[in-house]
Amino acid sequence: LENLNELSPLMLSSCVMLYIDEQIWTWKDLILSNFSNQLNNYDINQELQKILIEYISKIESYDIKDKSTINISFISKISMTITLLKNYLKNDKCSFIDLRPLVEFTLLWSFITHIHLDYRKQFENCWRNNF
Repeated sequence: LENLNELSPLMLSSCVMLYIDEQIWTWKDLILSNFSNQLNNYDINQELQKILIEYISKIESYDIKDKSTINISFISKISMTITLLKNYLKNDKCSFIDLRPLVEFTLLWSFITHIHLDYRKQFENCWRNNF
């Protein structure tokens, strides 16, 4: 199979297992591939891209790697965030005013749930200072 773009997400997830090497596939690539070429809700997707890149860049600067209770890669947490956002968008109840709080909620859900209890306060302080 040469072109995975032709497969539906259902078919892809049921038949193909992808190994993503973080050195060649960055979290920005993941965001852009999920929100760039969407014809419906184009403006919302563009705004989501912008907000996600802004927020995740700041989260990335916070060294979260050794503070997790479970060894989940950074890009997997971003993938979790994208899945949550896309499921919300399916309901078609999204407007520009909802986007920042929605992105914040999904990022916090994806990141803080895996942070060791001893480091949560530190992450919360970092979050407040950056956002």
